[in-house]
Amino acid sequence: MPYGELLVDEHSSSEELPYKFNGKQFDEETGLYYYGARYMNPVTSLWYGVDKLTEKYPTVCGYVYTLDNPVKFIDEVGYKPSLSALRKAAKKLGVELSVIRAVFQTETEGQTYTKDGRIKILYERHYFSRFTHGKYDKDRDISAPTPFKGKTHKEKGKVVATPEIDQYGNLPNQYRRFEKAKKLDEEAAYSSISYGSFQIMGSNYKDAGYKSAKEFGDAMFSADEDKMLDAFTNYISANHAMRKALLNHDWATFARLYNGPGYKDNKYDTKMAENYKIFSADPFKGYKESEIKIPSR
Repeated sequence: MPYGELLVDEHSSSEELPYKFNGKQFDEETGLYYYGARYMNPVTSLWYGVDKLTEKYPTVCGYVYTLDNPVKFIDEVGYKPSLSALRKAAKKLGVELSVIRAVFQTETEGQTYTKDGRIKILYERHYFSRFTHGKYDKDRDISAPTPFKGKTHKEKGKVVATPEIDQYGNLPNQYRRFEKAKKLDEEAAYSSISYGSFQIMGSNYKDAGYKSAKEFGDAMFSADEDKMLDAFTNYISANHAMRKALLNHDWATFARLYNGPGYKDNKYDTKMAENYKIFSADPFKGYKESEIKIPSR
């Protein structure tokens, strides 16, 4: 079908692959195709989430796929950071393009947005507890001295189930908690989440180049990925040890400084090292030739 709707799914291989229309991943649970910035519904032929560049095209609906002409046009990712911005960031930090792409890939798996088009955030209740001096710790859903955990965690050397109230949970939970905390202490709430492409904590707003956590958070919520990249560049530039670790490809030191002392629990250092190898082999992986070519002056 022209918009990717499955009429009959036939293939010679016994292995069921999720990559179908335009080579994009098909989510069987939702029936949507993932394009990087947004999800596309092949039945209604619409995007889930408005086009970030919709203001530049006032005559085109922000939800339609390829100007309603999928036979002639394709949309590779829905929206993505520009290669020119990546080059600029790499030059400013003095690192290879593959270094920045490795961090981006590790932090969000190269997926800045949620299924409904919102940027990915992670709410940290122990940050909110610290910034509000434990005032709201009676509600462990949003405030507690200890951080959230995964569905299971180690306790005295044994893997045990984590109570639901102490689990990070899904992405909608992050937004729900943020909105709940914001009603109690707005600045503390904005300081207690990590944002977008590089998952920078709101409490690092000064190093990211902003006057307050709220200003930083609102910019991340409304910005494209180039602005998120700019915040990352500012943040690393303001932290000499982090920048030095990136320059030296010292992933363990960088992960410890960037992700915290528990970085090994999520293998941030090894993931970054692996992603660096991938993008070192192909720094422009995922970009078209027309984007890779530097315009002549």
